[in-house]
Amino acid sequence: ARLTLQLSDDLNQTSLTHDSLLVGETEGGLGEREKEKEKEKEKETETEKEEAVVVEKEEEEEEEEQEEEEEEDDEDTLPLPASLEVEQPHANVYTDIWDHDHVRFPCSPRNVYRLAHGHQDHSKWELIVTTLTARIRTGTELQAAIFKYNPSFRSSWNFDGLRYFLSKSLSIERSKHFFNFTLPFIIDRALSLPSLFPQPPKLLCKYEEGTVWFTQEQCASILANAFLCTWPRRSLQKGEYKNFPSMNFSRLYARPCNGMKKNKLLCLLHYFERIEKKMPSGNFSIERKVVDRFPDWDSSQSLLYPLSVDDEGTIEDDGEGMLQVDFANKYIGGGVIGFGAVQEEIRFLINPELIVSRLVAEVMDDNEALVMTGAERYCNYRGYSDSFQFDGNYKDTTPLDSHGRKNTVIVAIDAIKFHRKSAQFDSSLVLRELHKAYVGYRPTASDHMRVATGNWGCGVFNGDKHLKSILQLIASAQCKRPMTYFTFKTPKFASQLLSIYDFITKNRMTVGTLMALTRSYCQYALSTPKSCNLFQYIRDPSSYQIVDTMERGNESDDEKFENKNNDAMDISDDDGEGTGTEKTSAGVSASGVGEISFSSSGSALTPSQSFTSGTLDGWLMK
Repeated sequence: ARLTLQLSDDLNQTSLTHDSLLVGETEGGLGEREKEKEKEKEKETETEKEEAVVVEKEEEEEEEEQEEEEEEDDEDTLPLPASLEVEQPHANVYTDIWDHDHVRFPCSPRNVYRLAHGHQDHSKWELIVTTLTARIRTGTELQAAIFKYNPSFRSSWNFDGLRYFLSKSLSIERSKHFFNFTLPFIIDRALSLPSLFPQPPKLLCKYEEGTVWFTQEQCASILANAFLCTWPRRSLQKGEYKNFPSMNFSRLYARPCNGMKKNKLLCLLHYFERIEKKMPSGNFSIERKVVDRFPDWDSSQSLLYPLSVDDEGTIEDDGEGMLQVDFANKYIGGGVIGFGAVQEEIRFLINPELIVSRLVAEVMDDNEALVMTGAERYCNYRGYSDSFQFDGNYKDTTPLDSHGRKNTVIVAIDAIKFHRKSAQFDSSLVLRELHKAYVGYRPTASDHMRVATGNWGCGVFNGDKHLKSILQLIASAQCKRPMTYFTFKTPKFASQLLSIYDFITKNRMTVGTLMALTRSYCQYALSTPKSCNLFQYIRDPSSYQIVDTMERGNESDDEKFENKNNDAMDISDDDGEGTGTEKTSAGVSASGVGEISFSSSGSALTPSQSFTSGTLDGWLMK
């Protein structure tokens, strides 16, 4: 307004001087013209002052509305405790760290390259910024841009799938929106990395407990850089990062862009389109749990905790408020940015902030688990594996916890992959799986939330669901956690699990008793190719006799040892595993511990004597 008034004064003065020169006939004529001009000038000045007042009032109202909105946002976002305070984004405060203990950021001054036959280091971040701030209008131009700052991968990366997705899979309108709005937004989020982080986060390395915290805005920047393949040394599992999952999305862009890969890209595109409209303001944490001492299972007197069995629901839809199990790959996320689309990959696609865990978490060892809290869900889906499909927007109404995170707690525990199902009955491998479940379920001092799990490790990893369900019940009982078990549309198994749980609780079988029965059963299963399942054995172990291992054939000791090691190998690539998750809701439940005891005489079990270690020893002697 002040500028307008000044310009008006200058223009009027110029106009007045010009008129004076033209009239200049008599002093009277000049005086009259000057008076008229002064009156007009006064009117214009008053009008402009009124307009300026209106503008100032509008600006004041806008400022007041903005302050009210900020106050509302502050009320919605709960503060973190002082000890867990997440560094909020502040411009120009980035302090670089470039070592083996922290994530190597693409914006680091030490992230450099050299020209062919050159000896001078150049900043790769400057090249990234220069390349990505140029106009990109097609998938081919996007590929060329990414290749420009990744020249060593030019011959090995194939982005035919990405180009096809952007030009053929998307509608013309959505493709235009991507290049005009979404891609510039992704680039802006990626290049904001140094202004969002005070310093690179620490890596969650093997054998070290620790927690790293992020804001959801920081997660967006991390994922934007993964989309644009800027993370240094994180495209392949080799060298310094051979024990970490890959982070850049380059594998996802390869041909063919089939149904599964197309729908993965649709999930990620939907995530960016959502946060393009409104950036979420919550927090997200990743914790590495390490356990060095385990319970004495054989002497444990713990009884099973309450169990409910749900045959139609899913962990992600019906596990709100529970400790939700991720049937994980030991390289967290499995094949989410590769070729897998089973339980873990699907969870990471509908909650994309989980992918951030791949940046910081080293491969899990046998006594480790990862707990991820606060990942928001953005997508619906249907199908599983090759039939997986993005199915539209999902509005996550999960409340925040006291640390400003969505109250969604996901624990990643990796099962062993068996090439032969019989290998899993080896006693050392049974103990390994039990210990892994225990690490995942072990509570903090105040945390005893219900476990939401299912047929963990029983998909492409060939686990035995009768054995795995009993091991998970034992682990949850020792951790004093109730459990909801999702059987994923297998009503026969759901009925069997509910029945054996009722049998165990009514007979007050302890964890120690169940462990002894499980060990005995595994000996029986290894000796008898066509054996009963563990549920049947628990009901009546006296009916099943262990066959002498010498009768199994002419297999040499060396061959047995070699087969044992070959058959019990963990998966070591980036592909995931899991079990089916078709979606609906409903279920059946069982609870309570009865007072019935039983006898071991014959196959009929009668309530005549207590189930003791003595009667069990008698069965084992048989």
